[in-house]
Amino acid sequence: MIERLSLTEQIVVKHQRRIISGELAERVALRQEALATELGVSRIPVREATQKLRAEGFAQSELHKGATVRSLSLNEIRELFDVRIHLETWLFELAVPLLTDTELTDSDRSIEEQLACENGGNWGDLNWRFHEVLLSASRCPIGLQYPKSVHDNANRRQLPDRRPGE
Repeated sequence: MIERLSLTEQIVVKHQRRIISGELAERVALRQEALATELGVSRIPVREATQKLRAEGFAQSELHKGATVRSLSLNEIRELFDVRIHLETWLFELAVPLLTDTELTDSDRSIEEQLACENGGNWGDLNWRFHEVLLSASRCPIGLQYPKSVHDNANRRQLPDRRPGE
């Protein structure tokens, strides 16, 4: 199935990826004008995307700064994993009786990809693919959105600090 995303959704996905990868570090300001210029769009979809990023826990409003990339404390990361455990347990209970041979084969292939992954940079994506294959058998597309969002939020990586000119 080909999914069409609105301009706002495309901006959300782009910035989630930048936050998850560490390209946009914690507490970095999300300036609407700069982001709109960078993307070649008006400020309206950027503002809508920023609101969605706030709702999903990727951004926050700070006094005198506007929207910034939200940092997560160790306790918040633990809570995200607790939420994910409960959601995935429920979805997995629904999925097990409905799993097909194709889904089991796909999950095995996903495990093989994870084991072959020498670069830890995309391990989180491969790990999610494994979970998604099994959990999608629950036939609960709305329920599946939540652990994906929790996974993405907790899967953030920090790029090493770089000195100017490096």
